[in-house]
Amino acid sequence: MKSRSAGNQLPVLVLIAVLLSCPIATGFGATQPASPTPPLTAREIAQGFSDNRIIAKPFPGSDALAAAAEAREGIGLRHRYARFGGMRVLNLNGAAARDEIARLRATGLYEYVEPDYVRKASVVPNDPRFNEQWSLNNTGSNPGTSGGIAGADIKAPAAWNTRTSASTVIVAVVDSGVLMTHQDIAANLWTNTAEVAGNGIDDDHDGYIDDVHGINAIVPASSAAAGNPTDDDGHGSHVSGIIGAVGNNGVGISGVAWNVKIMPLKFLDSTGNGLISDAIECINYAIAKGANVINASYGADTPQSYSQAEFDAINNARNAGIVFVAAAGNDGLNLDVSRSYPASYPLENVIAVGNSTNLDDVSTSSNYGSGAVELFAPGTDILSLGISSNSDYVQLTGTSMAAPHVTGAVALLKAQFPGDNYRGLINRVLRGVQVNAHFAGHAQTSGRLDLAAALATTTNRPFNDDFANRAILTGNNFLVRSSNQFATSEAGEPVHAGVAGGASLWWSWTPAASATVTFDTTGSSFDTLLAVYTGSAVNALTPVASNDDSGGPTSRLQLTVQAGTPYQIAVDGKNGATGLVLLNIGSVPLNDNFSGAQFKVLAGVTTVPPHVVPPLKQ
Repeated sequence: MKSRSAGNQLPVLVLIAVLLSCPIATGFGATQPASPTPPLTAREIAQGFSDNRIIAKPFPGSDALAAAAEAREGIGLRHRYARFGGMRVLNLNGAAARDEIARLRATGLYEYVEPDYVRKASVVPNDPRFNEQWSLNNTGSNPGTSGGIAGADIKAPAAWNTRTSASTVIVAVVDSGVLMTHQDIAANLWTNTAEVAGNGIDDDHDGYIDDVHGINAIVPASSAAAGNPTDDDGHGSHVSGIIGAVGNNGVGISGVAWNVKIMPLKFLDSTGNGLISDAIECINYAIAKGANVINASYGADTPQSYSQAEFDAINNARNAGIVFVAAAGNDGLNLDVSRSYPASYPLENVIAVGNSTNLDDVSTSSNYGSGAVELFAPGTDILSLGISSNSDYVQLTGTSMAAPHVTGAVALLKAQFPGDNYRGLINRVLRGVQVNAHFAGHAQTSGRLDLAAALATTTNRPFNDDFANRAILTGNNFLVRSSNQFATSEAGEPVHAGVAGGASLWWSWTPAASATVTFDTTGSSFDTLLAVYTGSAVNALTPVASNDDSGGPTSRLQLTVQAGTPYQIAVDGKNGATGLVLLNIGSVPLNDNFSGAQFKVLAGVTTVPPHVVPPLKQ
């Protein structure tokens, strides 16, 4: 943390005058500019961040001084979020974003000051042809498809024998909005019962007028349009239909959940682009209104665009018990060595979903990663809602279409197992996957969503809680995201690092080359135990190396691995501690020059380019 110098203090009368002149924003809604936000320019889209806004979070107790510093720069306050520790979205007054970020950082008043990055829909469009949904029930000859493998689907018909409805579950779709009058979604829209439709009044005093079904975060909250999240791009409607198009109603298609509460939260514009600050506003709204699941079918063109502000918002969603389902992205990247946000944030409420085809294989465009992507779901040639009319249906392709299949599954699981918390629900999704050799090395579970199996689970333990079900890691470099919540120890399991545990997870890794490699649990949220073994049975393992504490509660060890030798890796919680697990293999930390976030590059096996946020352009 930076110190605050005496030179940053203002005379009391000047400070009071400055504060009286500053707009005051609440922790829920916010003060907005009088005029609507201009659309993103081609320059902003190309460079990946806004020229007109930045995001900043003052140190605790520094709000007044920060406001004064912003006033001196002619910066206006768009939003202030009490829920996110006083995070501020700031409107610039013609100055270059790069310069304002540097000047505000130099005051020493802020935890971070960062660009307002652009996020965009993760979709590859195609012509509408399909009249059946292979992703729910693949017959191998679905109309409009070029072949297919029977059964390469999420097993929806079998699942629906158990449950079709999630009528009490609220799913926030942070996207481009929804065509709310569409015949296949209107009956499944979430309704804000505290708001009276069409009276032009903020009935529930949340800062939004007529927000009956959701919000449009692109426009000012004080605008009448802020309560109208109508889709003018089509992406959000398509995603919403996959999650919750009304089922068994005799028209159109069926969603994964036949009956669910869809909350449309609009931050993507008519071109499919949007700013992080508007996505944060949507997440804030979802938390406040009691959402159970957030679908995030969007990402960044620039893999380096880590945002501490976006991380903080998703972390607050975690604190509120919300599952955050994220599209892995469509760049064909290995996220074990690259990053795609928000899918790559190290938070245990995030599920990153890759795109599978009707041949039960990985789409060539899908991002993947044996440690960084949790599972795959159908995302190629998916039929869902269009926006050209209230009875329009179109086919789209991308991880944007894969993620909502998982979101719909989480909604049904929440209805089926209402006592589960966010991680229990995620564990059931991952425990129920259908393992397939095509997905091995591409997702931590080596599998594709199986809704029927997830609904049939009898435990919410992690899928790799038992040694026999250990996750398979492939490659040379990993940052594995997991959680050992609800994990156990099994009969015959070694005492890792010679210290009592009780909540272990297992992975297996076979290096392709002999090298000296580092294993560590840096960033995990609890006191970890780390151990590496050889052997093929839990009661007959040979210890190779282990560590309890490495200068702190997390663990670190270094050893020379031999090519072709399977290594069994256990991470346990000291005295049964549980939480976020971050397992780094073959990696050393590298600081990102904007956020201070930890990225990882391989040490000792191969070289990958460092993921450093580029400097802001003038």
